[in-house]
Amino acid sequence: MKKRDQAIGFLVVFLAAGMLISCGRSREVEQDAEARVEEAFTENGITDFEKMDLSAYEQQAGVALADDYVSYHFFYESDGLAIEAYLGAPRELLEQKKPSDCLIYNHGGNRDYGALEGVETTFYAYQYQTICVASNYRGCGKSEGTDTFGGQDVDDVIHLVDLCEKMPFIDGDHINMLGVSRGGMMTYEALRADDRIHRAVVGSGLADSFMEYEERADMVSLAKRMWRRSASGFWNS
Repeated sequence: MKKRDQAIGFLVVFLAAGMLISCGRSREVEQDAEARVEEAFTENGITDFEKMDLSAYEQQAGVALADDYVSYHFFYESDGLAIEAYLGAPRELLEQKKPSDCLIYNHGGNRDYGALEGVETTFYAYQYQTICVASNYRGCGKSEGTDTFGGQDVDDVIHLVDLCEKMPFIDGDHINMLGVSRGGMMTYEALRADDRIHRAVVGSGLADSFMEYEERADMVSLAKRMWRRSASGFWNS
């Protein structure tokens, strides 16, 4: 009986020690993840950033996120403009020494319609277990400038690729891209302009602007307003 009691006692102590070590490691990992992201931001000249509280999104999504995921709202520079952006990632990918794959998400819509609200990068980080980064193109959300719908605003995507390459926790050879609707057009333009994109997926992407103009009467007035501002100057000719 004594031997059995001693064995049970040793087991309890062993489990308690394991739990204590685990708790200690969790606290260290949490600090490491945030510190690594914020240090990378600061080293790349990004001073306007804040960690996002995921507790509200946890209730909406019905999954636990705060302990295992890190999300940031920040601004980076593109052609002299402050561009609003978000980063979401599994904590373990930020703390490991080996750089991880990254997904750049290009949203749909125009101007404030379809602009990112902050949870999208965490959603994709959770769904695909990857680091996800996304921006509100110029003229969208809180970004400076004017939305040119596939004109100079493509630079905002290219400069986001530049930034991802400089992050120590991102593998610069595995920067992937996902674009939906207007974001598909932005993805096509980014692929045409830059060969650093490892893989790309487009969902319901705008591929033919002339066909869009001819077949969608509801887009005519918008197209004239948006494309007049684009780099081509087509509607000014």
